[in-house]
Amino acid sequence: MINSISNRQVISGNQDVWLPTADKDLYIVSGDSTQNLTIHLRNINGVESQPVYLYIKNNYDMIKILLEDNIVRPIIICYTGHAKWWSGATNFQFEGQNHNFTGSIYAPDSQIMPFNFDSGTFRGSITADAIQFQSNHGKFIYKTFGSPVDSMGGGGNSSGTVSSGPVQLVENDKVSWK
Repeated sequence: MINSISNRQVISGNQDVWLPTADKDLYIVSGDSTQNLTIHLRNINGVESQPVYLYIKNNYDMIKILLEDNIVRPIIICYTGHAKWWSGATNFQFEGQNHNFTGSIYAPDSQIMPFNFDSGTFRGSITADAIQFQSNHGKFIYKTFGSPVDSMGGGGNSSGTVSSGPVQLVENDKVSWK
């Protein structure tokens, strides 16, 4: 999939990255040898119905995504490092900082801890091994964008879907949602 996108930018050697640096459809990011990566994410200009892909290479101990702007154009964040728990799972931190986000996070072998999202709206989907939600006032709307990443997570379609009712996050009759 990403090989077919020609409007791309490769960013390497930094542990603190600000995006976008230019209006691209694909960003491939690989940090330095510190094993920690911070990405400051701003809205990326372009057609709002066309997702932007952010592919994070290498294995990291921690990846932090900080929203610096309302993200209107969908951003598909893909990180497939640390394929096994015994090799060290990645602590993937996401902080909304009172901004809205539209997109998907595909990090199937990562712990998203904490997922800080207060006073904003998250429109999209998340695939992760474990998630710790820390949100008192955040609003979550499930939406897919018809990308291959959405279908990797077990569902999705080409036109996108929105759930207007409650979303079940886990299947467990011992969990009480209040």
